[in-house]
Amino acid sequence: MIEYLLPVSSVQLTTGQPIVAPVDSTIEEVRVIRPDGRVASSRDGQVQVQANQTFYTETDLPGIYTLEERRGNEVIASRRFAVNLFAPNESQIAPQRDLTIPQLSGAQSTVARERDGRQEMWRWLALAALIVLLVEWLYYQRNTIAVLRERWRRRTAH
Repeated sequence: MIEYLLPVSSVQLTTGQPIVAPVDSTIEEVRVIRPDGRVASSRDGQVQVQANQTFYTETDLPGIYTLEERRGNEVIASRRFAVNLFAPNESQIAPQRDLTIPQLSGAQSTVARERDGRQEMWRWLALAALIVLLVEWLYYQRNTIAVLRERWRRRTAH
């Protein structure tokens, strides 16, 4: 499935970006098969061929576009182009120091620097657990602590 959707030899484009590819000068027709199955051809003028280069500009639909170089009914070469809605900002998933929030009231943006997106609470929870364990241990050792306190009083009394 992955090889069909994104073959290794495919070129990555964004929607609206034209497909530009070199073609052989002996080619009679260039076809572009769109992801929805429609076929655009150089014979009907939808695919432009100039100076051994193919230009196809109707890449508004995301998916795999297949460019076929044809001589008669024979496919001489075939290339795939992956067109997708790639947005570079969507791929940056690391926590950001500055948070840019677009405003609808006329201000262009606001930058918030007070806090990071995620606060680590495990340190505070570990400290609370440690305090609970210390109090529990002191309660368990109360008799031993009382004996030690009594011995200390006797030594300091002499």
